[in-house]
Amino acid sequence: MRLGLVGLIAVVLAVAGCTVDDTAVPTVAGPDAAMVATVDCGDDGAATVRATFGSRDTEEVSVAQAPDIAPAETVPIYSDEFRAEDGANESTLTIWTSPTRGVCTTALTDRATGNVLVQVTGPAAETVDGLVKSDG
Repeated sequence: MRLGLVGLIAVVLAVAGCTVDDTAVPTVAGPDAAMVATVDCGDDGAATVRATFGSRDTEEVSVAQAPDIAPAETVPIYSDEFRAEDGANESTLTIWTSPTRGVCTTALTDRATGNVLVQVTGPAAETVDGLVKSDG
């Protein structure tokens, strides 16, 4: 029993010393690096989406699939690809999603691998950030 207790204490101390960096900004890097941002509010949700990237002007779009809440200028699913800007070593991407109805999922994906780098789902406003580096 004593050896088991010592082993348990060692595991608890080892785990207690571990930290997870949940503040790290998802990053893609390399000469062809690209990040894809998507916002999907399902069949009955709606949101305002703002995208800022490097020196581009802020883009604002409405997202909705339901015909009763989707005016002509609304897109059913927001999706855009972001690459490092010419002459820039890195460019920061920020996607702000503010649901006005239902629940929305906002995700950033590495275009090259298809790996989802960050994904948030919920009824509240969310901001996700990413970084695209051209110089691996």
